Amino acid sequence: NNNCKKYYLQNNGFLEAHNTSPFQTVCQTTKAIYSGCYSGDVAVYGLASRAWSKCLAHSKPITCMSPPLNNDATPLLTGTSHGSCAAHDSHTMLEVGRSSVHPEKVTWIHAWERSSFLSASKDGTAALWDVRAPPKKRIIKRFTHGTDIITGNLLSDQILCTVSLPLEKVQCMRSRKGYVRRRSVFLNFWDI
Repeated sequence: NNNCKKYYLQNNGFLEAHNTSPFQTVCQTTKAIYSGCYSGDVAVYGLASRAWSKCLAHSKPITCMSPPLNNDATPLLTGTSHGSCAAHDSHTMLEVGRSSVHPEKVTWIHAWERSSFLSASKDGTAALWDVRAPPKKRIIKRFTHGTDIITGNLLSDQILCTVSLPLEKVQCMRSRKGYVRRRSVFLNFWDI
């Protein structure tokens, strides 16, 4: 995940949290390591306390996370295999907002402002959403990329880049089938 920094590892080189399912994604701040689990839990390792805690964030596997930014000015963000996204206060781990943003797996999530967030999905769309808005109006803007988005990146305060790797058939005389398959990189840039 592109939101992850170097992991703070125990002396034996492994992070281990008791009573959690396997980790799917990990991100960290200077205060904690956050691990998104297949069970939908977020396991939190406090660097100062050297102790684990966990909270139930989703009922489906967590597929991407974004750590709190700017000294915890933004919440911890999580996205799932079924398209829902949630924001959690980084101190209490209480949910501060949730939205069913996408119909498919969320592949990237990022804070844009204190309560406005960006997410991208395998459904080929990216979205700008706000947890302060009423549930039916949470999605402020949707960007249609066209193919499965594997990741995104906020290039500046106002420019979002979405990335996909479509599989294409290319004609090739040397192939028995008359074509070969290759991956291309497809980028879109969006004004937020």
